[in-house]
Amino acid sequence: MWLKLLLPRPLLTFELAKSMATAIIGARIDYCNSLLYGTMERNLNRLQKVQNATARIVHHVSFQASATAVHQQLHWLPIRQQITYKLATLTFKAKYCWTPLYLHEQLRDHQVARALRSTTAPLLYRPFVSTVFASWAFYYSAPQICNCLRTSTRSANTFNSFRRCLKSELFAAAYDT
Repeated sequence: MWLKLLLPRPLLTFELAKSMATAIIGARIDYCNSLLYGTMERNLNRLQKVQNATARIVHHVSFQASATAVHQQLHWLPIRQQITYKLATLTFKAKYCWTPLYLHEQLRDHQVARALRSTTAPLLYRPFVSTVFASWAFYYSAPQICNCLRTSTRSANTFNSFRRCLKSELFAAAYDT
């Protein structure tokens, strides 16, 4: 397998193997993965297999071992949650930090016609779309993802606290902890 050529695992300490795997393979998987939102399951499954093999190599366990347990020990999110994480952090930056500006201009707050308990919740307006391709666009997918997050995560004051709450929420959802 080509991953074994990249990581000569018996010669490395655990921390060094984890660092190398994150730098070499994790960075490739994470690069522009927000564009994979809405892609076919087959594509996501391929990336998940690469991530599973990397986790097994880092922990130096056989390829028959459970990848879920290894991911939990490494504190790595599965591919689907990584995509959600990337889109949610990009949305937070666009909404509150105004970077990038062209994405900030696509986001609007949800306005309700009458007073409800949810009027104080920081929700984003999700426009109506008529095609599947339009549902992959940022202006639709970003509010869809962020509105599904817990209120405590959505109402975080700083970017670092938002990231911490978001990763904890996604990790708990992925591994049912």
